[in-house]
Amino acid sequence: MTGLLAHDAILVSMAVVLFGIVAVPVAMRTGRRGLLPYAFAAVYTNFFLVSVAAVAMVYALVTHDFSVSYVAQVGGRATPLLFTVISLWGALEGSILFWAWVLSMYAAAVVWINSRRPGNLVPYAAATLLFVSFFFAILLVGPPIRSAWCRRCRRTARVRIRCCRTTS
Repeated sequence: MTGLLAHDAILVSMAVVLFGIVAVPVAMRTGRRGLLPYAFAAVYTNFFLVSVAAVAMVYALVTHDFSVSYVAQVGGRATPLLFTVISLWGALEGSILFWAWVLSMYAAAVVWINSRRPGNLVPYAAATLLFVSFFFAILLVGPPIRSAWCRRCRRTARVRIRCCRTTS
């Protein structure tokens, strides 16, 4: 369930980010600056959705939800809580999620602090940060949040040691 929540948050984030990426050039080229608050809202929404995905992944790590592929790869019941939480950025997929969260937080802070500043710098900076966030979202849609699946018995491996692939 947490893996599905995180995956869906990233998918919705991709749609929102894509809207923000398109809204900024349209607003700037056509002179319809009324679209810029929606593009800035896309930055804030992206931060919220990536935060939901990161919190869901940390929750899956802490509760040892081995149905999430990433938890099955890096998690263990004997690992202390501190190391379980920081294992979010301990492997490649979790590190991408962590840096996507940091980027979305940075983008939201940039837009929030500078949104009243005159000129074209802030909208184009927001579009650039959204574009990089979209790249991270593309990377995240795949590996880190999918279920741990046993190819041999064709079922979700809830606990990695109990899968027929590892016992034979």
